[in-house]
Amino acid sequence: KPIQRDHDHRQAEVFKKITAPLILRRLKSDRSVIADLPDKIENNQYATLTPEQADLYGDVARMGMEQIFEEKDESRRQELVLKMMPELRQVCNHPHLFLKSGDKLPERSGKAALLFSLLDNIYENGEKTLVLTQSQETGELLSEMISGRFAKAPLFLHDDTGRLQRDNMVAAFETGPDFDTLILCLKTGSASLNLTAAAHAIHFNGWWRPAPGSQAADRPNRIVPPQNLMAWRLLTQGTFEEKIDEMIRTKKDGANLTATTVENWIAKLSNEDLRLLVALG
Repeated sequence: KPIQRDHDHRQAEVFKKITAPLILRRLKSDRSVIADLPDKIENNQYATLTPEQADLYGDVARMGMEQIFEEKDESRRQELVLKMMPELRQVCNHPHLFLKSGDKLPERSGKAALLFSLLDNIYENGEKTLVLTQSQETGELLSEMISGRFAKAPLFLHDDTGRLQRDNMVAAFETGPDFDTLILCLKTGSASLNLTAAAHAIHFNGWWRPAPGSQAADRPNRIVPPQNLMAWRLLTQGTFEEKIDEMIRTKKDGANLTATTVENWIAKLSNEDLRLLVALG
């Protein structure tokens, strides 16, 4: 409790000393441990919500906060917070994901338009890329949109992909000249995959927990021959995505110190702090 709840560094050091004989850990930041790991160049890219997205985002945030303000039971309140967050994320990604209706044109989403701008440059340079998302539904939408825009289907590796199919996809991406895009879902992206062909890793969803996102993005540059990896993180400007990213970066030491997830941390924010988090602007 002192470590998780109070971020007590002294108790954390005591805990590390007790557990040190039982834990073997290496950090990619330690160049003496992994001297051959190429650089990962991280770059946040900010998308502007379309008018449709902005209106929908405001409606979802307003209705969600009304329910949260009225709820007196703390556990139920936290459930409402955690229900609102993925709904807002769906809106930020593409209106179709939330509404379950309407066309699937990239122009309906500022983030999708930004993704295609990046892909234009990547394809023009003859490079390969990973596109990472937490949601299989989002991955399916991206696959459909990329196929429609560029007239070539990306590989899509998700949690329901069988082992043999997964191995075939990885081999095709690594060696096949016709496959330049591999879409990965979160759990799949952090599985044991050796991917060296990609020069880019595009995080379509902002990661709420830094470690899994960083681990998934590191997959392409695990083994020799090394190449620098451009890791692009797509965030919608003025939304909770941008604000959470800022909070995570300022609290990164704390995140490494505790096992508390960012989701639970958000759920325990005061009503006023939560309102400021989800408000546009």
